Amino acid sequence: MATITPRDGGWRAQVRRKGHKAISKQFRTKAAAERWARGVEDAVAAGESPEALALTVVQAVDRFQKETEKDKPISATKAGNLKQWRNGTAGEVLLGALEARHIIGHAQARTCGPATMAMELQFLHEVLEYARHAWSMKLGDPIKDAWPVLKRSKLVARSKERDRRPTDDELARLRVYLSANKRMPMADLMDFAIASAMRLGEVTRIAWADLDAAKSLILVRQRKHPVTKKDEWVPLLTEARAIVERQERKSPRIWPHHSDSVSRAFQAACDALGIVDLHWHDFRHEGISRLFEAGYRIEQVALISGHRDWKSLKRYTNLRPESLTMLG
Repeated sequence: MATITPRDGGWRAQVRRKGHKAISKQFRTKAAAERWARGVEDAVAAGESPEALALTVVQAVDRFQKETEKDKPISATKAGNLKQWRNGTAGEVLLGALEARHIIGHAQARTCGPATMAMELQFLHEVLEYARHAWSMKLGDPIKDAWPVLKRSKLVARSKERDRRPTDDELARLRVYLSANKRMPMADLMDFAIASAMRLGEVTRIAWADLDAAKSLILVRQRKHPVTKKDEWVPLLTEARAIVERQERKSPRIWPHHSDSVSRAFQAACDALGIVDLHWHDFRHEGISRLFEAGYRIEQVALISGHRDWKSLKRYTNLRPESLTMLG
């Protein structure tokens, strides 16, 4: 049953159903309140949960994260992209009322690149799909409806695979600059990132207890995996092992530093040296490429890098011409 009452200069619509919590929403006009109440009653009559119908985009994102994290920890990338929907212009829109215009408005208000925007939409799509199946919500497809406009306006695009590799000169200048950092062994961190082909988060999580010096293995905890993160023993090649062994044992972790601190120090170094468009993750690309250049087979590289799909390693094989002449 729906009731419409004047309140605070507007109109409050409330829908009550036996066995469920009452849900309500404030509107500027009585007509808007009545439309919303009718929509809720019709949806409930069709089998939808009234509690779910009252969810805003922000509330839906929060509930989605809370429920899905029970089975699998959410990645930092997904959490960061979902956060944008909490802060965006569509955040307070009811999930069931979300339309293409809200999606387009959100994208227009953002200052990110088109590939980033496409990723944000991908994660919102996950929330909508979850709501359909887990909360019995009958939702439209506002992302699909908005896509032609977003694409035509160049607000979305597929991400471009990076093939940026640091030059020898850039690495040499970075080593000199980073060696002056007395708080963090930044030069060693950079060289280890290349020698191990590990992600920054993996590097900063490694503990001394994870090192099996006798077997030249190191345990990479919570390594990225298509299904769920897993702990993996990884071969520690000669250069990477030498870098580890010269670190001081002052903490349970080999590099007891936050990955964000490392990223900021690296970016500051690039800015100071005038090095453009070089990301820390490019060191992983560099490390994998060097393994191929050294003659390692794809299955051996995959064992070190952690790739499950060998096809995805093909983009790393942008070998330098001089490496091929050396092999010949």
